[in-house]
Amino acid sequence: MVYTAPITKQGQVSIPVALRKFLGVTLPGTILFKRTGDTVTIRPAKDIFSLEGILHDSIPKELLNLSTQEAIAQEKKAAIKGHLARYEKSLR
Repeated sequence: MVYTAPITKQGQVSIPVALRKFLGVTLPGTILFKRTGDTVTIRPAKDIFSLEGILHDSIPKELLNLSTQEAIAQEKKAAIKGHLARYEKSLR
C-alpha cells in the first residue's frame, strides 16, 4: 500500500495513522531512518528504557549482588586468567 504525506516548511512529515499502528510507534516516539541507495526505510527505534533488564538472565548469578566496582574487579580477574590459560596453551 502507498501513503502520501505533506512536508512542512520545517521538513516535518506526519506518519499516517495506519503506518504508525503497523510499526507499533507510540506518541511521543522515535523512529530510525536508513538510507540504502535511493530507498529510505523507517522503523521504530528502541527506547533505552525498553531495554531494561534485557541482559539480566545472561549475568552470572554470583555477580548480581556485587557492587559495580566488585563486578569489574571479578571480570578483570577472569580476563587475566583466560589470557594466561591461552598463553600457557600456546607454549605447549
